[in-house]
Amino acid sequence: MRALSVDTSKNVGADVKKGSNMRIYGTSYVPQVTNTLGILPTRNFLQGTFEHVNNIDGDALKNQYLIRHTPCYRCPLSCGRLTEVPDGKYKGKGEGPEYETISSLGTGCGVSDLAALLKANYLCNEYGMDTITTGMTIAAAMEMYEKGYIPESVIGQPLKFGDHDAMIEMIKLMAYNKGFGKDLAQGSYRLAEKYGHPEIAVTTRKQEFPGYDPRGSQGMGLLYATSNKGASHMEGDVAYEEVFGVPVKENPLTTEGKPELVKHFEDSFALMDSSGLCVFVAIRYAFSKDRMILPERLAEMMNLSTGAGYTPEEALKAAERVYNLERMFLLKAGSTEDTLPYRMLHEPLPDGPAKGKVVELDKMLPEFYKVRGWDEKGWPTKEKLQELGLPYYDFLLAGVGDIRLPLLSLIVQEFICAMTDTETNLSPADTLCVTCGLCCTGHLFLWAKLKSVEVQTVRGLGLNVLGVEPENRGFGLPCPLWAGKCPIHTSPDYPHACRTYKCKLLKQVIDESTPLPEALDVIKQTKSMITELKTLLPHSKNNNFRERLVAHLEHLNESAALGNEEVEFKRKAGELLDVYEKYLGVKDLIDRSED
Repeated sequence: MRALSVDTSKNVGADVKKGSNMRIYGTSYVPQVTNTLGILPTRNFLQGTFEHVNNIDGDALKNQYLIRHTPCYRCPLSCGRLTEVPDGKYKGKGEGPEYETISSLGTGCGVSDLAALLKANYLCNEYGMDTITTGMTIAAAMEMYEKGYIPESVIGQPLKFGDHDAMIEMIKLMAYNKGFGKDLAQGSYRLAEKYGHPEIAVTTRKQEFPGYDPRGSQGMGLLYATSNKGASHMEGDVAYEEVFGVPVKENPLTTEGKPELVKHFEDSFALMDSSGLCVFVAIRYAFSKDRMILPERLAEMMNLSTGAGYTPEEALKAAERVYNLERMFLLKAGSTEDTLPYRMLHEPLPDGPAKGKVVELDKMLPEFYKVRGWDEKGWPTKEKLQELGLPYYDFLLAGVGDIRLPLLSLIVQEFICAMTDTETNLSPADTLCVTCGLCCTGHLFLWAKLKSVEVQTVRGLGLNVLGVEPENRGFGLPCPLWAGKCPIHTSPDYPHACRTYKCKLLKQVIDESTPLPEALDVIKQTKSMITELKTLLPHSKNNNFRERLVAHLEHLNESAALGNEEVEFKRKAGELLDVYEKYLGVKDLIDRSED
């Protein structure tokens, strides 16, 4: 083992002597690379290039504020950086910034002042805040402010792209959960949803995108959509090949071969995570130098450490087992949709070499499922689970019609219990409700009715009680307590209306006339329709989707002449209403004439 470690260290050291960018600049050299390819996140992904990149790149950092390299213990690569702003209002000292910080708090927010960017980085380090989520949440807020979706009176000050002082102030407000910082601290997805424009949030599974615009890096787009942890370059970073050419260069603009490549990289990263090795070193020096990298040296290290006797192929199979177990946990938790935000699928890049490109996810996703051995909805198949030898399968097969939920329940039960105080042994009906949430989020109803005896206790929960007459008394929707699931369902003050309402689809799941995966697919399609319609609705301070939809349809019905866009909106709204009536039992959304 010692001999192998020494040999690996020598290989790293030899590359460093040749002039490794990672040694000279750390990851701060990357902005120039991604800017050249037109995939540098700029102004909340409105652009792919940043005109002031030279002000905040590796050379600027090295020449102005670098003190020294800071390697991990005995690492010859030494990619870390200790930096200092010696004086002025941004005075400070600390680690970083890394590339992802430059691309989020820097280009993502349109900020070109390097000293301010370092100060923002130091603050995030001090407060324990992730710089990607922090930066891209502020970037989303900046875009919404500039478009008039969030007024200055709510924020407390102007919040424009490039305003580094405002960015630093927002970080402080987030850290202390004060003022507008309370909204920012919820992340960009919930921020954009609260102010009626979820399309502004560039997230997957509510996690903000890292520093590679996938419209110019198709494999990264597929990775972001399918990653078990949401948008993350650390779940299978095919940018190594698409962007950096490590170990071989892939065309970032083509979809051909990307499903196979993404699957392989996801498994490889699961293996590196499980072994505890640094990705920077492992992928360069512990894997083979071909397109489908094999963990040759990594398997050897594992065998010398554990005596397990893995071949490189067997090590990757173990990693695939890890990835499928993570996937089953994800599905059990209700995250069943592999997709990308509206901007990535429908708004072409306006500049750079990838100008005019969107992510062609529809071309890659079905093939990715086949390569993974999953069904057309992205669920691991019975055959795949048997192939991987996952636990509980044979035991559960007897007498179980649909293996998925019992299997997932057993596998993740103890893990979920350790993570949450709420009940975790969810029935199919509960799983549907937690995944859906359309009632609670104002997509089906304007308000929920209350009994007289419930008014005071419901007010105590923080709900907004409306009306004084018994027949018109209720609380407004969306429910302010909803945060992906109901936090008060075990409370004795839980409203009667919430406890008793059952839509058609829920009843069908309860009586087992509709399998849960089929019901979840209906919800997925419904939410997709809602998301598309939201982007077409006029701006409104009202965050109740139903009320906004009704108001706009009434306006269109009163119009003497409609353009093509208005006609198309009415058609799509009609399709959504049909889905509401067929599956959710909401017949009174709006009266529509037969014509």
